[in-house]
Amino acid sequence: MKFVKGMYIVLILFMIVNFLSVFVLNNDYSGIASWMNVLLFLLGSVFYINARHVFKRESQ
Repeated sequence: MKFVKGMYIVLILFMIVNFLSVFVLNNDYSGIASWMNVLLFLLGSVFYINARHVFKRESQ
């Protein structure tokens, strides 16, 4: 369950980065925000892979 919560936290961070980039910074730092989104996506992918591994092991 902690992996699902981790994925949800990454999703929230993803939305916060987008909000700050567009509305607060007026797209001045959109390149940096895009790289942050890529890193958050990779982090979310790691949580997903770990969750699949753990759930697969528990079902066996």
